[in-house]
Amino acid sequence: MKKKKWIIVGIILVFFFIAYLIINFICVSPVYLYITDYEDSDTITLNVADGQGHYKFKRYELSEIEPGVYQIQGYGSLLSGENYPLEIHINNNDGHIKEIKQKNLEGNLETILERE
Repeated sequence: MKKKKWIIVGIILVFFFIAYLIINFICVSPVYLYITDYEDSDTITLNVADGQGHYKFKRYELSEIEPGVYQIQGYGSLLSGENYPLEIHINNNDGHIKEIKQKNLEGNLETILERE
């Protein structure tokens, strides 16, 4: 009888763990990154002071919107992730990134970094 109870408890724990992973995956959403400063070299370092709401930082995506101009989009989760403040490091050894933009809270693109 005891063995059966432990099996049931184990199955319930596995179920809750799988549910947590699924909910964490579904709850990842785009967030605005409050970038306060950056260092421009072969590796671009963006200093992010805070994110939008109570989200924790999960990842970012860079997408090229025109040659040399990239848009950054941060993603956050309510359940897990990295706490703010944090740094984002972007490899730019070949100098292909000339400008980085981000959509602000009104939906307009704002320039975060501009290189000559």
